[in-house]
Amino acid sequence: MRRLDMTRTTTTRTLLATLAVAVIAAGCGSDQTTRDDAGVIVEGGDLGVFSATTGDCVNVPDGVEISEFEGVACTEPHDAQVYAAFDLPDGVFPGLESVRASADEGCSERWDAFFEIEYARSEYFSTRVTPTMESWNKIDDREILCLVTTGPNDEPLTEDLRGYGADLVDEVVEVVEDDPVDDETTTADAGDTPAVQDLAELVSGAGPLVVDGTLAANSTAGYSLVMESGQSIGVTLTSQGRPATALSDPVLVVLNAAGVEVAANDDADGLNSALVYTAATNGSYTIVAGDLSDLGGDFQLAVELVDAGAQPSIGVVEVVESDVSGSLVAELTVGAASTVSTSQSLEAGTYDVVQLTVDAPVSAIITVTGGGVLDTQLVVTSEGSVVAENDDASNEADLPSVLDSQVIVDLDAGVYELEVRSYGDVGEGDYSIEIVTN
Repeated sequence: MRRLDMTRTTTTRTLLATLAVAVIAAGCGSDQTTRDDAGVIVEGGDLGVFSATTGDCVNVPDGVEISEFEGVACTEPHDAQVYAAFDLPDGVFPGLESVRASADEGCSERWDAFFEIEYARSEYFSTRVTPTMESWNKIDDREILCLVTTGPNDEPLTEDLRGYGADLVDEVVEVVEDDPVDDETTTADAGDTPAVQDLAELVSGAGPLVVDGTLAANSTAGYSLVMESGQSIGVTLTSQGRPATALSDPVLVVLNAAGVEVAANDDADGLNSALVYTAATNGSYTIVAGDLSDLGGDFQLAVELVDAGAQPSIGVVEVVESDVSGSLVAELTVGAASTVSTSQSLEAGTYDVVQLTVDAPVSAIITVTGGGVLDTQLVVTSEGSVVAENDDASNEADLPSVLDSQVIVDLDAGVYELEVRSYGDVGEGDYSIEIVTN
């Protein structure tokens, strides 16, 4: 059996979706579609994710576990179309964030050739299918699939989009960079053009730029900033107003000029979000304010220039960017069949390291449970390489809080380091680690 674990983030024109893949389901390589002599699907059917090829039009099933798409003729309504496929280099699994970053870069590089139009000028969105650590290690899965899709409130695709940009009128897309900033209330409906904010107004020490706004259900609001390489912004997104009207679960995303996600945060302080981002290159960036519940509501977005790694004094969320090396707080040893545990207290802006010695190869369940509302994050490394990581465990784990972390991983004999953080290095409190092996 080969299994795909898929997580999807709602796409908008400025919010990149993510499909993460792990494999145990035999159907991943099947192709039950009917194709013509050129290999184009003319009659739909089940299509394993490893059989999908460039140009295929597909419907993506709901849920977090998939082994296949529904392949369809491109003239039929469909969710997405594969516009590129490529493999990542062999080697030790580099970690999910590294895989996703490489996928973003590779998909961005391949967009223009398929569509004959720049991504920034396109009306469509990009998403990607990536390996997880499980599929990487167990079946040498290195493949990235790049997909084009529409926004969550748009009609399905009904045509082959290959080369569609060649038929468009060569229009000049105006990028607004110098409009004055207006701190008035902004209402972002599903079809609204994102508000434009000018970074020139954000002068260090002059205080934050604050926008009070309201999101309609199933919508996001975007704020464009022009940044120079090395400049850093602190951003918070907080619920505002009476409980009946407040945004229930704010989420922040920062995109670069190509629409690629470069920073994100969900729960920095309770359900409020905060982050610090330092621009990698000169150019336009977009801050996207969203709601994971898709219910909409009132919010306050605050942005200010800060020193890289500094704590912005904005919104109601305290953000701590930590450059403090983790401290060794415990040493644990597990055998072929054992259970060990330890409890510690995490300070804001730091992370702890628990050294784990494994006597013999084991399958381990490693759980980090935070006290109160501590949003734990767990990373397991070996000789500097990430072998497992998790932020919020699945509901099936049945942990005390949805903010607790858990990994299930096969460990060879050796020494491992368990890095325990609060998500975004924000928050502090007691936590417990439990390791169960068999």
